[in-house]
Amino acid sequence: VREANRDNDVKIVSDGATVLIKEGVIGEDFDPNRLIADVSNAEEGMVVEYTDLDGNVFTDAFCIVTDGEASYIVLVEGDYRVVPAEAHFNDIEGLWGEDDIIFTALRDVFNGTGNGNFSPYKNMTRAMFVTVLWRMAGSPEPEGTATFEDLTADWYKKAVNWAYENEIVTGYSSTVFDPNREITREQMCVLLTRYMDWLDWPLTLTKEAKVFADADDIGKWAKDSVDACTQMGLINGVGDDRFAPKSSANRMQCSAILARYIRMLVEQYC
Repeated sequence: VREANRDNDVKIVSDGATVLIKEGVIGEDFDPNRLIADVSNAEEGMVVEYTDLDGNVFTDAFCIVTDGEASYIVLVEGDYRVVPAEAHFNDIEGLWGEDDIIFTALRDVFNGTGNGNFSPYKNMTRAMFVTVLWRMAGSPEPEGTATFEDLTADWYKKAVNWAYENEIVTGYSSTVFDPNREITREQMCVLLTRYMDWLDWPLTLTKEAKVFADADDIGKWAKDSVDACTQMGLINGVGDDRFAPKSSANRMQCSAILARYIRMLVEQYC
């Protein structure tokens, strides 16, 4: 398994666990058996958790757990296990995105905003969305530091630096990232497709390309990404046959898109 993983993704199926290991994850002295979780007590609603080689504990964003089974993607060396998880927010009951919010919160893709709230209608910023993608990647340490001079908060610096060096995000200039600017729907599609390119596991296009009534408002730089995300079934229009590319994306919308992405990716590749 170790030798095969040097140049290839490797899938292991063992006693109810289906584990897809990203190419190059397994090091020379690492025992691959540590990546296989005991799923004998697995139940619907649990998640896969791992302790990395530095002793940090993370939830694997790309996991689906059912009774006696677990399918998950390994991007980081560590010791993997199935654990109970719960998430509750005071301000999401009955909303159309309630299930997706809980799904992403259980996987630590999204956190609450304090006082037991999720703030589903709060718009996402560029820093927030990049940080979500970074968490999904396993919160890797960036190898360097970008030249942006406006990264003032510690909570997103590593995420932005990692995303920049992996060509997932660019700035408005070599020194300006504008972390607090609200991310638009078309920008979100671009970042998500770049993330897919980095991960190198494309999703199958299951829908016909859609021509929205406001297609001319979609930036040329974003059109291919918007088309891809709609054809994958990750994002829809906003009604009246419109995509609203320049509109901001809120936390509930983003959680729904990323929940769909996680489910589709695990189902397609595991």
